Amino acid sequence: MTITDPVTPGLADRWQDAARPQNSAEWIARAQEVADILAVDAVERDRANATPS
Repeated sequence: MTITDPVTPGLADRWQDAARPQNSAEWIARAQEVADILAVDAVERDRANATPS
């Protein structure tokens, strides 16, 4: 999956096997990755009043 792919139901498992961020910089990087993924279809979700799946 890339940030240009639509959000998929498997997104919740994306980081299941990844190492947990250990410091602020790693958490910020993780948050930015999530934001980039969610930004792809944000307008469509807003219009549909839907949540990420």
